[in-house]
Amino acid sequence: MEHSKQPQNGLGLLVLFLSLTLGGVVLSWIYIGLIDLIPFIYLNFLTALGFAIALGVIVKLVKTKFNISTVVGTVAIVILSLLIINFVRGQMWFAMWYSRMYFPDPDGYYFYFEPSFLNVFLDLRYFLDAIVWISRYPFENGANPIMVFVNDLRSFNYWGTWGMGYGLVTGFFLWIIWAVELAIICSMPLLQRQSQ
Repeated sequence: MEHSKQPQNGLGLLVLFLSLTLGGVVLSWIYIGLIDLIPFIYLNFLTALGFAIALGVIVKLVKTKFNISTVVGTVAIVILSLLIINFVRGQMWFAMWYSRMYFPDPDGYYFYFEPSFLNVFLDLRYFLDAIVWISRYPFENGANPIMVFVNDLRSFNYWGTWGMGYGLVTGFFLWIIWAVELAIICSMPLLQRQSQ
């Protein structure tokens, strides 16, 4: 008689958290590079879908390998990992844009477009320096890192960083685009919660 593999929920959830989080951070690096290079929003959404599928594959492989049977545990770990992944992804994105801007006066941002993300992508040390600078800033100034993150989002939403035919995309429309992007990225990993 063939015996089914026994669930390894504890070890499996630990491996799931580590592999999904670390894999997601690496994939975020690639994702941001592609988003920066691709000028068409519909292709960017397809890129987000590819990112989501890759995250979903990680979840499915770990669940299958360890026969994880707890749905609640899986969902909790996936949500925790997605929070970390998207926070780090945001920091990477901020790092890219902060490397392109300076603040000549308190009234506005002035952008310049060197280095490109491709240049940064090929020089990991440059990019890591920018991430470290952003990550340390809230702690050194006694601010709440989450609030700094939210304020950065608001600032970039107000000023915009990319445009369509009529000009820079900002405000409510940009929030909608970001929400759709986030929903796409989070969909596939969460849909794997009950897959066997």
